[in-house]
Amino acid sequence: MAFIWWDKWFGTFAAEMAGEELKYGLTKPLHNQGPVNIVMHEWKSLWADVRKAPSWRDKLKYLFYPPGWSHDGSTLTSRELQAQLQLQNTVIQQDESKISLSI
Repeated sequence: MAFIWWDKWFGTFAAEMAGEELKYGLTKPLHNQGPVNIVMHEWKSLWADVRKAPSWRDKLKYLFYPPGWSHDGSTLTSRELQAQLQLQNTVIQQDESKISLSI
C-alpha cells in the first residue's frame, strides 16, 4: 500500500488478478544482507548510475526519469518491461488456442 502512489505516478499500477500468484522481492539478490545495505542498496546503485553517466543532462535523467531508464539503453523501464510481458502473454495465448484447435 505504501508504494501505490509510486506505481500510479509512473503508470505501472495494476490491480491484483484473482488466481494469479504474486511474486514479491528484489530484482537482484543482495550479497551483503546487513540492515543498512538492505535499506541503502538501491541508493548506492542510483549513485553509481549517476556517476557513470557521460553528461550532466544524463545524470539528471537518472534522478528524474522512470526507474530502469539508462543513458545507453542497456536496461528497460517499467513500461517497456510491461509491454514485453504483454507480448509474451499474447504469444502464449495464441499458441494455446492453436493447440486447442488442433485437438
